[in-house]
Amino acid sequence: MSAESNWGIVAIKLTANDQFAASDTESTNATTDFVTKTTLTFTPGLLADYLVFASADLYNNDDFGDAWQVKLNNIVTAYGLHTIANDPDDGAPADGGGKYNWQTMELFNLSAVSQTFNIQYRNNVGTDVIGIENSRICALLLSDF
Repeated sequence: MSAESNWGIVAIKLTANDQFAASDTESTNATTDFVTKTTLTFTPGLLADYLVFASADLYNNDDFGDAWQVKLNNIVTAYGLHTIANDPDDGAPADGGGKYNWQTMELFNLSAVSQTFNIQYRNNVGTDVIGIENSRICALLLSDF
């Protein structure tokens, strides 16, 4: 069996206990300040474990441009912080390259108070335009599985 045929898809139907937020439109940032793209805020009904998934499509619009970063935030703590260094196949639309798909997931034990998660991105060192779209956050209540 070849590696190309060794894949699968998992589909999960969200319940009323799960939470989801998305922003599909493109946004850009040309600063070294983290900018929020998508925010998910909810209050769990009780102390419980949640698996939080986050993903987005990003690119730097300059050949051999600045490195850039993306992360999932829960108030003050960053999760899935990823730094992408640019190269000739940097995903810039002018290059005909594809966008970079970032994903992360973290397990959280959340109390029954307001919880806020967001996806943030920035140019890590300079002024190149960083684009982001198809940004999603999903929190699954694990006791439902």
